[in-house]
Amino acid sequence: MKEKWTSTAEVVAPTSIDMGKYVNARLNFAQLSKEPLNVDEVSKQLYNSFDRLEFSRNERREFFLQSDEYKRLIEGKNEKAQREILANLLSKYKLSLVLIRIKILICLTTD
Repeated sequence: MKEKWTSTAEVVAPTSIDMGKYVNARLNFAQLSKEPLNVDEVSKQLYNSFDRLEFSRNERREFFLQSDEYKRLIEGKNEKAQREILANLLSKYKLSLVLIRIKILICLTTD
């Protein structure tokens, strides 16, 4: 029997601890520009940005183009076959991405 590896995770909005120095920078900028903003709003904005990227076709396309799996699948194939393989990967994993949830950990440092 062939082994199969699976994993599940959950996407959650980042906490103020997860956001580290980023949240302070965003709050300071909001104060300077006289925009009302709080930690929950910063967390929501980051989560929404991640959510848009997660389901972006271009982001998924770039991911697959750089993946070892795609490179293995296209080995020795002509350009048309390579495009079909990429299209199949994009459609196959579109539904999987809906089910996958990854906890967002944002680690920003300042130099």
